[in-house]
Amino acid sequence: MSKPTEAGFDIKTVVRETLRNRAEKEGGEITNAEASRQLTVARKQQIDLEMEVTRGERWPKEDVEAIHETSLSNVAGLLKAHEGKTLTPELIRDIFTELREVPAKLAKL
Repeated sequence: MSKPTEAGFDIKTVVRETLRNRAEKEGGEITNAEASRQLTVARKQQIDLEMEVTRGERWPKEDVEAIHETSLSNVAGLLKAHEGKTLTPELIRDIFTELREVPAKLAKL
């Protein structure tokens, strides 16, 4: 038995109906067997992705976004602090240093 999603829909029902709608738009009809097959394929892909994250082959999207957001906010702060001024070599070096540190921060995940 599958669990309801955050919106309260059963995932099997959602996938099955989505596949049926797609098949109807393409002029064909999808059988329950084909819907189940495609659901199984989608589940396998989801499990493979989760395993890649668990093994550390992929980073969680939220963590990557947080690191990028922090780095870009730091760069924006540096630029705003020097608004209307000439970019000095020190400022440019600080900006590039901040951007170069992103891979090291990601490697720590």
